[in-house]
Amino acid sequence: MKILVVDDDDLSREAVVDFLANDLGFEVDESARGDEALKMVSSRDYELVVSDIRMPGLQGLELLQKIKAGPKHDVAVVLMTGYGDMENVIAALRAGAEDYLLKPLNIEELAVVIDRVRARQNPTDDLPPQLSSNDEAVRKLRRDTLPEVPGFGRIGVFSAELRRVVSLAERLHDYRSVPLLIEGETGTGKELVARLVHFGPDRTGTGPFVSINCSAIPPALFESELFGYERGAFTGAAEPGKVGHLELAQGGTLFLDEVGDLPGDLQPKFLRVLQQREVTRVGGTSSYSLDVRVIAATNRNLEEMMNEGAFRRDLYYRLNVGRIAIPPLRERPDDIIPLAQLHLEEFAARYHRLFRFIGDDAKEALLTSEWTGNARELANTIERAVLLHDAVVLRREHISLSSESMSVDLPAVHELPVLRPGSFELPPDGLDLELLEREIVQKALAMMDGNKSKTADYLRVSRSALYTKLSKSRSGGPER
Repeated sequence: MKILVVDDDDLSREAVVDFLANDLGFEVDESARGDEALKMVSSRDYELVVSDIRMPGLQGLELLQKIKAGPKHDVAVVLMTGYGDMENVIAALRAGAEDYLLKPLNIEELAVVIDRVRARQNPTDDLPPQLSSNDEAVRKLRRDTLPEVPGFGRIGVFSAELRRVVSLAERLHDYRSVPLLIEGETGTGKELVARLVHFGPDRTGTGPFVSINCSAIPPALFESELFGYERGAFTGAAEPGKVGHLELAQGGTLFLDEVGDLPGDLQPKFLRVLQQREVTRVGGTSSYSLDVRVIAATNRNLEEMMNEGAFRRDLYYRLNVGRIAIPPLRERPDDIIPLAQLHLEEFAARYHRLFRFIGDDAKEALLTSEWTGNARELANTIERAVLLHDAVVLRREHISLSSESMSVDLPAVHELPVLRPGSFELPPDGLDLELLEREIVQKALAMMDGNKSKTADYLRVSRSALYTKLSKSRSGGPER
């Protein structure tokens, strides 16, 4: 998109130009005079003109009227002014202005207006050409996002490794009597894969999906939770008994998460259930036929546990009839950026943020992280960035990564345990004052649990000054 910015205020004009060119990647021209701008519109192909209203010579409202009356009448025009009188607003809108923004300009509002203009003028364009590196990630997202999985929403499959996992999971959907073992590190998406098996490729799988976390149930209660119990089966048993998770899953799927934590005395009983396909409640005398698909998952090495005597070999081999191993995210680099883009879109919509693209510096940061928490850590990282910031492009400064490999050269003052006047040294290689101020404001706000009055008192500033600083923090830079 090619944009012309017209404003006789040099600082204001340069701030808008900087945002449009450097943050959004558009091709931008500028002018300090309305008459010069009109000549530029006549001789060049602009899609948008952003103009101040009050200028020497040809003013913004006149510029708008002349543009709309001339051969370039389809050029969108946004007017801005430091004077919010309703008469000018009505005149501008009647003359065909796209919108009317007050100064100091809120760049979030400007970005929304630009999105609206681009969507109308170029409905097939996803991104500005200057963001071509993101263009492929977004196209990949559109192409490789699968139908929604109940309980998880949209999922993306962008690497060959993950495509093999999904293909195997969907093929196993038709074999309900085959036990399945899913292996993978914490956060790789084992329950998601289990749901893919349950619902199948067309997402029409029927019956309940019952999940139980083996590490979250006390060993003494596990048998009654899994099999259920009859009335009076033990002291304190509820009347008239209780249905177990296996019975709740009849006709559907039982997902045993962290199966490595299944109590040792329960393992042979569970193996017998898998082999005989019959279940008897605790304290009961009769059994019922089991019509349940059993899927187990673990982030532990069950073979090592077998060798140590902590997990039964026969149960392991029974569960391992169907096996899916999910590679960690660090071994699937092709998934990282499009997955981040997927989460960015979802969280931006959920929290009403402007984020749409991932900048090159943020992409480099994401790609070089170790992701010990895998896809779950990636999702949490993007959600945190969206919650704490607001901009069109996600930048490196927006994201917090725990991996040491992702350390960046932040000002040395960040390493001090407490920041006190006279008690810190300035780094010899320069200091980003705006970045430091944004971080101080955000930390103070978090310390005060989001209470802006207390935060303003803590920072020794007025509430209006705090709102200005928060606006800078949300936009990732000074308010334009």
